[in-house]
Amino acid sequence: MIEFLYKYSPIRPEFFEEPMLRATPLGQLNDPFEGQFNKKQVKNINRHNKEKLNNDETTELMGGIEGGFESLGIIAFTEDHINPLMWAHYADEHKGMVVQFKTDTALFSSLDQHIENIDYFGTEHISPQRVIYRRELPLFKTKEEAITERNSQYIWRKFNCSILLTKANDWLYEKESRSILRLVDADQIVGNRGQTTFYFSSNINSLKNHT
Repeated sequence: MIEFLYKYSPIRPEFFEEPMLRATPLGQLNDPFEGQFNKKQVKNINRHNKEKLNNDETTELMGGIEGGFESLGIIAFTEDHINPLMWAHYADEHKGMVVQFKTDTALFSSLDQHIENIDYFGTEHISPQRVIYRRELPLFKTKEEAITERNSQYIWRKFNCSILLTKANDWLYEKESRSILRLVDADQIVGNRGQTTFYFSSNINSLKNHT
């Protein structure tokens, strides 16, 4: 089990007075291929669910999935606090900071009242989950690839996890874990030059004890 996760950032002294973490909408991530899926994948999931949809119905379903993804934000963490590439890319070219989080402490306890509404994955995705790195996304050809027995009550669960927790091998150096949250539950929303930024308050006790 990972004991600590880390967050690279430019220097933000105010962070320790009012801890806030930025959630990035899927469409604004640095890899433009993230969150992408195709009709063949969706049709395979439907086949496992014994549903036969025509092309128009499949296209409509894909639009609904995309709309659901657009409502989510991602907060990224890493297992590696001494990676020079991460310092360059995410910590103001080595002039920033890294915050340490202890993984046995809930980072987003203020969202407990909203957990039951996060139906894409279940409650465990409030806590950071490891990203899987691979060359291609699964096609979900087999039932075992698409559905686990434990989650069989919600057939799209594994699909959602695969799409949102998978990155290309090129990003392996990031050793990323991510929390997936609903943007509507953000504690603070800031509009700046046409771009909306979503911030979530983290558990202040974990920051006071483990920084």
